Amino acid sequence: AQDLSGRSFGSYAEAVRGVLGLLHSLFPDSSVTLVRMDPSGEAFRLIDTHGEASFLLKAGVGIPLHASFAVLVATEQRPILSSGGAEPVFGELDVEGTLLTGSYAGVPLRLSDGTGIGSLCVMARPTRRYGERDLRLLTAMARLLAHEFEHEQTERELRRQVEEHREHARTDPLTGVTNRRGFLELLTREWQLSRRGTVTSYLVVADVDELKAANDRFGHAVGDDLLRDVARALTGAARVSDAVGRLGGDEFGVILIGCDGEADAAAFCARTHDRLALLVSERPVTVSLSVGFHSLADARSPERALALADEAMYRHKAQRRSAPDDRQAPAAPSL
Repeated sequence: AQDLSGRSFGSYAEAVRGVLGLLHSLFPDSSVTLVRMDPSGEAFRLIDTHGEASFLLKAGVGIPLHASFAVLVATEQRPILSSGGAEPVFGELDVEGTLLTGSYAGVPLRLSDGTGIGSLCVMARPTRRYGERDLRLLTAMARLLAHEFEHEQTERELRRQVEEHREHARTDPLTGVTNRRGFLELLTREWQLSRRGTVTSYLVVADVDELKAANDRFGHAVGDDLLRDVARALTGAARVSDAVGRLGGDEFGVILIGCDGEADAAAFCARTHDRLALLVSERPVTVSLSVGFHSLADARSPERALALADEAMYRHKAQRRSAPDDRQAPAAPSL
């Protein structure tokens, strides 16, 4: 859509300003107004207006569903042309409580499928008279605005669907946490921030023990339930700012963003253990976690951070096998 100078509008809001400004320059003695139905469908609202001093109108004012040509045009989806008289053209909106009367020309604002969304009008005191040519101009401008509105709505819906698709592509379907691909993307971003000193973060790797035995004895449905329990335990122990992901199989990762240090990371591991123990307490078989962690800032790459946290996890697994105590702290990370 373009105005008469050939300038392209960048958004619906910009188109509104451009069209109303152009119409006001063509009708300098008139008030040019755009009215749109509220999302609730219970009232109309004055979206924007030029020349409002003539009728004391302000953008954002609610329009009653009676005694208004602007509402009648929008609801009945027909143009109205009124050249002077005592009829109220815009409802009882005058701050002094008087009816706003005068000449009026208005056309409906509707989408390509015929849905009415408002009206576009010009109005003036009784000295001004409008004609059919004015209605044709308003109709053309209303079509332009409806096109811009529809285009912006379509783009917004497209962006929503694309983001929804991306989110779905990053989600592990079994556990609902981030999948490996999405988690590694987050890991790369947080590693870069940690290396720049923007934030201090730790990577935790957790491996589910006894899962194979549970699958062999009770079936994969029970094993899947246990994996979901692990994801819930990790998510429940993490903060809102942290990221939890399933790296594959029975291995999970957590990025503790803004972590204060090893003690903070170890405390997270202890919270996870307690939550998991509670979740699996009524299962026919229990599982526990071997965990390891490493500072992202101390690793030369995201891949190296993952390898170091993985090594720490396997040291913890070996310690637990030699001294099986579920509450034993994870092995200290090493470079």
